[in-house]
Amino acid sequence: MNKLLENQKFIFYLKRTAATICFLAVFLYVFTSVTYLFRGSLFNTFNDDRLNIVGIKEEEQLDMVYIGGSAAYCYWIPMQAWNDFGFTSYDLGSTSIQSENILYLVKHALKYQKPELFVIGVRSFASYSSEGYEAGLRYTSDSLDLGWDRLELINTYYKRRRMHENINTVYVDIIKHHIKYDALSSPEAWKLIDNSEEHPYKGYKLLDTHYYLEEPERFEEGDKSQMHPEAEDTLYELLDFCKEEDLNVLFVVSPYVMIREEAEVYRTMDEIITSYGFRFLDLNQCYEEMELDFSRDFADSGHVNVLGAEKYTKFLGSYLVENYGLSDHRAEGDTGWNETCVWFDDMENEAKASLKDSIASAKEGDKIAEKLRGIEDLAVWSDLVKDSRFTVLAVGDGTTLAEIPYIEKKALEAAGIANIEDENYIRALCDAQILYSNENDHKTERKINIGAKENVECVLNNEERALSIMIDGEEYSRKREDGINVVVYENDYRYVADSFTIQRGADGSAELIR
Repeated sequence: MNKLLENQKFIFYLKRTAATICFLAVFLYVFTSVTYLFRGSLFNTFNDDRLNIVGIKEEEQLDMVYIGGSAAYCYWIPMQAWNDFGFTSYDLGSTSIQSENILYLVKHALKYQKPELFVIGVRSFASYSSEGYEAGLRYTSDSLDLGWDRLELINTYYKRRRMHENINTVYVDIIKHHIKYDALSSPEAWKLIDNSEEHPYKGYKLLDTHYYLEEPERFEEGDKSQMHPEAEDTLYELLDFCKEEDLNVLFVVSPYVMIREEAEVYRTMDEIITSYGFRFLDLNQCYEEMELDFSRDFADSGHVNVLGAEKYTKFLGSYLVENYGLSDHRAEGDTGWNETCVWFDDMENEAKASLKDSIASAKEGDKIAEKLRGIEDLAVWSDLVKDSRFTVLAVGDGTTLAEIPYIEKKALEAAGIANIEDENYIRALCDAQILYSNENDHKTERKINIGAKENVECVLNNEERALSIMIDGEEYSRKREDGINVVVYENDYRYVADSFTIQRGADGSAELIR
């Protein structure tokens, strides 16, 4: 009887244990699926950073994986590398990548791929800051699979950086994302419920915008400077892992407008990396070989557009084939890459045509700007500056222009310089559309961003008759008290095209005083 009771008790405990295990398994499955479903546009968009990271799971065997931030996925074009050299590759990275993220992206890649070569962009090490950047961490951590490596990344980041966000909301990211109820009605979100989805561009992000730059100084020779201590520790951990796993790795710096301090850090990194037997390649020393044109090939000071990306991929691809012997698979039959490349080529050609139109438009704006300084007729001047390629900035005392002829007032209004009868007049305009006016708030000082990228700081100040127009820290106003001081800024090439004061002349008409 006792034996029977013991058997029944054992069976009961066995069933309860099995039920508990089943419940936990179902709970973990549902929790994981809901977490992946709700990950989305708070820090990652469904079609950008997260897709870059999860998309590597869907690829067949890759010959090369390029890891980094936007300095990787805006520069390297996997489809072009296939067309030109025949090896397969993928851009694995996320926006504003933090140097701690890189090791865990290497580990993530190794779960799904065994590439012959890793190319790792190292810009994030030179710009290291002790102040943590939540989004920079989450762009990666909120895309990785739930698991130990992800937890280790978060712990490492919080150990090395000052963070204000509660670590628990990063561990359990559904706490942050649960309010994104639009995920429930989003087909893109449901596709990612298993945290996996093919990236149509193999991780590449095509940039089709133009940003004029002068070719920067290269800093080919000079001193070395110490890395940030935490950045140095992070680099050594990465190098130790790559060495232990016997990985083939090339460390690179893609071309951008760097400062001297960064160049000095890269020299130190070069020394550390080569001491481990890996190569370090600073492509800021290869502008001529790459045929890189800073006046055409950049989307901003830190990223190339598609024209620059083509040149970068061609140059680096040749280097990889020559120095790492990556194989040409184009004769091996249809692998799906040919079809992807045909589709991508059509999109790329369309983007390049649009980009070339933008460059031509910028050049035309530059030609118009050259004419402005010689124009005295308000109507002609107004017609020329009513253009999206220019920003018109104005401060002054408009009461002195109250009696100018009606036709001249209409010419000023056409350019957006209206309601001038204000002694504390402030206005910023582009294409005759108001960017800022103090007509309603009556403020006497205003800071705005101007230019094609809206990344140039401008301060308009008329407090106590300051009559100041500061652009990027430099004064451009004529500061004449009688009238309105006007500065015209060329948005694409980022320079002051004209500076004058509109005053009422002796005959009562408006005059442009330069």
